[in-house]
Amino acid sequence: MHWRAVAALGFFFFTLLTLWGTYDEAYGSGPPYYNRTVNMDKWSDPTPQLLYFSIPGAVLIIVLILPLFRRR
Repeated sequence: MHWRAVAALGFFFFTLLTLWGTYDEAYGSGPPYYNRTVNMDKWSDPTPQLLYFSIPGAVLIIVLILPLFRRR
């Protein structure tokens, strides 16, 4: 495998893991039970964090993969 493909795959999985962690931390794994609704005033929308990690990650992956598809 080419080093760019390996790097792009690594960044893809790192970005995916980061997005999953942020999403899971914000929304949890179920309905809002009592202990989750007590501090709803401190909850914040995770969209800015998700965009903060996904947009640069996608650009970096595209920059790494694009030269692999160019004709020589």
